[in-house]
Amino acid sequence: LPSSSRNPPPLGGGGCQNQLAQLENARIEHDQSLINFIHEHDEVSFHQTIAYVRRGQIYTEPLIEILAHLFNHQTHHRGQMHSMIFELTAKSLELDLIFFQREYAYLYR
Repeated sequence: LPSSSRNPPPLGGGGCQNQLAQLENARIEHDQSLINFIHEHDEVSFHQTIAYVRRGQIYTEPLIEILAHLFNHQTHHRGQMHSMIFELTAKSLELDLIFFQREYAYLYR
């Protein structure tokens, strides 16, 4: 790869901060849509089978298993982002679930 595609642009300047603010807002909106989706369903509906197509193949899974995959896969991507941020800043972020639970317990308790 050319060096420009291997190395991220330098941090600083309004452009990067504006992009981060937009990404943070998009993340908050998406998280809220997931929270709303969960609140719109009852115990029975989480066990209903959902059919979907992926790469031309039809799959059927209980909604609860699809959601478990979704949340687990987000963990994978958070780990990727943590690694990238640490490479850029040498600062480690607190990403353990227990810290999230402590800070946002009011959302689900």
